Amino acid sequence: MERKEKTSLIQMLNTSIGSISGLFKQAKQPEEEKEVELEEITPSQEKEESFLLEEEEEFEKDLSRLSISIEERSDQSKTEGMESKAMLAGASNTFLDEIQKLKKIIALKDEIWQKEREKDKETTELRILESIKTQAELDYERKRRKILLQMIDSLEKRLEESEIQCLELMKYCNLLIEQQERPDVDRKK
Repeated sequence: MERKEKTSLIQMLNTSIGSISGLFKQAKQPEEEKEVELEEITPSQEKEESFLLEEEEEFEKDLSRLSISIEERSDQSKTEGMESKAMLAGASNTFLDEIQKLKKIIALKDEIWQKEREKDKETTELRILESIKTQAELDYERKRRKILLQMIDSLEKRLEESEIQCLELMKYCNLLIEQQERPDVDRKK
């Protein structure tokens, strides 16, 4: 009899597990009409059931524990699924954040390189301008020197002319003085 009880308990447990899992499936699916099977109980079955009634409380406890554990598992699997989705979302957010950071870093590096190129370009332009300025200053100094040399030459020529004129004037003055002295000498004589 014990064997029959165990097998019937196992069958009941299996059907209970099946119905519980069916309930979970039905909770996920839209509700449809449920069919209920009715069984007629015969006196021999009544004896078996009376024997089983003693252990019905234990069975109900086991069943409630089983249903709770199944619910916990499904809740846990849902929670794990949500956690994994959250982790994936968090990981993808972290990944996207890292990508954004890398893009910013690359943009900053490009900006720095662009500024360095502009500085190099400005430095090159400044060197060119400085060389043009230096060349212009040299040209100015050459022209100024040339003008100064021309002025010196003209002044030297004028000085020479003035010296010549001065010498001529001196000669003339000497001649005049001599002529004046001669009449005086002639007069004295």
